[in-house]
Amino acid sequence: LQLLLNNQAPGRWDQGALPITLVDLDALGEPASKPPKGAAAHQPTLEKITLQRFKAELSSQRGDLAQITGTGQWLHAGAAGEAQAQLTVSNLHPVALDKRLAPMRLGGPIKLSLQGLPPPNVLLGVAAQPGTLKLDVDARLHGRLDAAAGGSPEVELRVDASLAPDRVTLRELKAQAAGAQAQLQGKLDQTGPQRWHWQLKGQLQDFDP
Repeated sequence: LQLLLNNQAPGRWDQGALPITLVDLDALGEPASKPPKGAAAHQPTLEKITLQRFKAELSSQRGDLAQITGTGQWLHAGAAGEAQAQLTVSNLHPVALDKRLAPMRLGGPIKLSLQGLPPPNVLLGVAAQPGTLKLDVDARLHGRLDAAAGGSPEVELRVDASLAPDRVTLRELKAQAAGAQAQLQGKLDQTGPQRWHWQLKGQLQDFDP
């Protein structure tokens, strides 16, 4: 599968637009070596879909290219499916995505894992019962603040978290710039309809708002 999408009218989120200008990817489906349990011998099956190449180009206020590139896969994980992606962000300007975000330039790796999906066989019309969705995010971004925001100091942003419909686990959220540092850990659990219980702990060091 080859897919190329162009957005002829990109814009910022705060303008009600989509800040993605291009999506370009190549994906390959791999048949199962043997039919899964309960499937007929003649029934086509998909063991895995590999995202061989992925590129997304984002809006940039400076004219240089902001990109997200990477690879990934969607595969059987027991009775359900799981998707994984290894991405690299480069030349990202958050303020070009939404004016309310900080003026800086960021780049670095992001790892994503989404559990609880139906297996790839659903694309062939095979019935499947998905599990409970859970997204794991591991991001290690670094860069610099814009010079107009204070002398272009280095910035580091680290996120290690899990998100599920009834629980958010924040293993690490760390932001660091110009010697100042903010850290946060904790979890939020849903205890009832529109009711959440949260436990958070944080630390500030040399922080000057």
